[in-house]
Amino acid sequence: MDYGIIHNQVRQKPDVLKDLDITKLYAKSMRFLLSEGKIYLGKAHWLANRPIENFENNYSEVIDNQEFWNEIENYYISEKL
Repeated sequence: MDYGIIHNQVRQKPDVLKDLDITKLYAKSMRFLLSEGKIYLGKAHWLANRPIENFENNYSEVIDNQEFWNEIENYYISEKL
């Protein structure tokens, strides 16, 4: 068994996204959270109760909160034109 100190890492919105309209950004996840028979892109989507329908169609709106930005390395971000 390994042991060590766990540090909660707080991340900010990446600079490349700061000037974009957040309402036009969509996230596609590389990891999923499963809860009560529903699929979520991550903790932010789970807290907002915004499940996705299936693993193949896993795009959802970006949720602009700290939980989402803490997991940003798990997402591909695209902009709706």
